[in-house]
Amino acid sequence: MRRGRRRAAMVIMGLLAGLVAPLLLAEGAARLAHDLGRYQPKIITEPYLARNPYLYQVLTPGSYTRPGGARIEVNSLGFRGPEFFPKKPPGVYRIFVLGGSTSFGYPESIRSTADTYPFRLQAELRSRLGSAAVEVINAGVIGYTLRTSLVNFATRLTWYEPDLIIVYHAVNDAIAIREEDDLFHAVGRGDPGPSLWERIRDGSYVLLELNFRLFKRFAHPVARGITPSDDPRPATLAAYERHLKTLVDMARAMGVGVVIGNESVAIPEACDEGRVTAPADQALRPIEGRVCFLMQWYFPHLTPLGIRRTFDGLGAIQRRVAQEAGIPWVDMNSVVPRTAEYYWDLCHTRPAASAIIARAFAGPVVSLIRARQ
Repeated sequence: MRRGRRRAAMVIMGLLAGLVAPLLLAEGAARLAHDLGRYQPKIITEPYLARNPYLYQVLTPGSYTRPGGARIEVNSLGFRGPEFFPKKPPGVYRIFVLGGSTSFGYPESIRSTADTYPFRLQAELRSRLGSAAVEVINAGVIGYTLRTSLVNFATRLTWYEPDLIIVYHAVNDAIAIREEDDLFHAVGRGDPGPSLWERIRDGSYVLLELNFRLFKRFAHPVARGITPSDDPRPATLAAYERHLKTLVDMARAMGVGVVIGNESVAIPEACDEGRVTAPADQALRPIEGRVCFLMQWYFPHLTPLGIRRTFDGLGAIQRRVAQEAGIPWVDMNSVVPRTAEYYWDLCHTRPAASAIIARAFAGPVVSLIRARQ
């Protein structure tokens, strides 16, 4: 009996070893390919983020992490960057940048705080004004939508006495809000956090790759016989306009200035079904795979044309709201070159673009600061 049990145990252990060894080899190969820039993991987990019942997630105050070799320093108040006084010092002009990962600084493309555009904007403003009495605080958090930043501003940022906010949102709103149901039930349903299986899966490049392939095979709208739309979802545009108007009205009622920026995106024509790289898209060829993956993963309900039209619609809303309120609007799509030198993927930019974005924002911000002097 004992011999039979031992034999069975050895067989089971052998089978497990036969399964685990290839997985470990595949995991090591995937991570090496990622380090060499030849593979993009399907999800990047963020160890510096903490769950929050009101804001979905926040930065862990006082944390220092190095995800993938990037350096993420979070100050004691929960913002990426150096410490600042909660009570604004006399004579200081304080600016908060509201946004998602493109403002926070996506670790895959922005490796340090100094490479984020809010940090570079502060240096640009101080240089142009000849004064250190201006602060730019990065209130961007990965995953934040305009709706999240509205709550963040109303319940948190106003206590730090901002003089100006910069609003830089688009992509996450198009991802998070597709139907009215997303607005009615998002807060009430809450987010219980990842399950044990999700935590295991999200820590493995191989399991994440398998998850994505299963998604494409069985859960993608095309696999389920659903035709993606060429048109933006009405709920996406309506919610974005309402949230933007509310944020602008709230800020102005408090005497806080507003500058709106249109989040820049790079969409190669090769992501369209059946197309090959267009001559005009040769400069995007190195990031083509990443962009097409993100479009499939985050916008399965839209065709590439539908995605373009959605971003165009969000930009039109920004421009209209800015005109009606008499505030600056900066179209980053017109200033950031559409090449792999400036983009990491669909919307996450590289340090070279941070400098351009900072300069583009600096012009209207300097005018607003001087108008108040």
